[in-house]
Amino acid sequence: SSFSLVYMIPYTRKGRLVAKMPQTVNAHALFCDVRDDLNTVLFERETAIQNALIALLTGEHYLALGPPGVGKSMLCDELLKRINGAQQFTILLNPSTTPDEVLGPVDIMELSEHGRYTRRRTGSITEAHLVFLDECFKSNSVVLNSLLKIINERTLDEIGMPTVQVPLISLFAASNETPADDSLKAFDDRFVLREVVSDITDDDTFVRMITAKSRTPAASLTLEQVRLAQTEATAVQGTKEVLQRIPELRRAVSEQGIYVSARRWKKALGLIKAHAWLAEQPETTLEDMRILAHVLWTDPKERKAVERLVYHAACPLDLQALEIEDQAADLMKRVPPVDDGS
Repeated sequence: SSFSLVYMIPYTRKGRLVAKMPQTVNAHALFCDVRDDLNTVLFERETAIQNALIALLTGEHYLALGPPGVGKSMLCDELLKRINGAQQFTILLNPSTTPDEVLGPVDIMELSEHGRYTRRRTGSITEAHLVFLDECFKSNSVVLNSLLKIINERTLDEIGMPTVQVPLISLFAASNETPADDSLKAFDDRFVLREVVSDITDDDTFVRMITAKSRTPAASLTLEQVRLAQTEATAVQGTKEVLQRIPELRRAVSEQGIYVSARRWKKALGLIKAHAWLAEQPETTLEDMRILAHVLWTDPKERKAVERLVYHAACPLDLQALEIEDQAADLMKRVPPVDDGS
């Protein structure tokens, strides 16, 4: 099934160094511990947490959409807190954000003394393993388009400067809306995994949220453990039934007039494998295709249609449950308000 990383840990007998004891690291168990820990501080966010972890497992990028105040930023913040040893870069973008704030300021001394145009990159996005962009579509196209190669190819090319290799694993972002500017569509499409984050619906869960106290993380991962998990997830076997069903789903989505870029379809199998790995399965099943309900749309208006198409292809029972839930919600809307006689 999966393999493990073994460390040699020195141990002592009566205070004397004797030998080294092997200690096995179970990457899957550690990921599950982080998932469970996140679920204790983020309420009604089980799917969002799982999808953010799948982004980390696959080296993909994750976008949380939703109105202000529903905890989009908190989800990304709490996940990044639990990755130890990673260089992180976080920024709240706005229309006046400059490339210098993201890529690093121009080195004035180097330019004035040697005539070389370089940047001081310490602490910039170019040194980060994990990135969080808050209000990611609020910035200008100059800044966002400068990030395209960093996000996709993990390199940065600027005129007059040598190519910079960027150690980025995953980029997480939050926004209140999708971009209206067509010039940002390429940037938007880089976020392969996306989630619409809504308000908490259950009253008891809401009370737990408003009375919860902040605490330090009870579980975490190191960069080495993340990379081990990525290797294990890649090793999950893709099955014939899944490979046959993906083209069928592609046709069904296209027939609904929903455009899905070739980039997203190419990444589909890796995401399905990561979903299977989190479920501790050695090979993919049709049910693992459920992850594609968070991949095959860009406009939130397409989300429900995509969800139904994915469930029809992958798990018809879930589709039936979704249809019953929608019918019940529709009935509730038709119920006339109760006249209290006042």
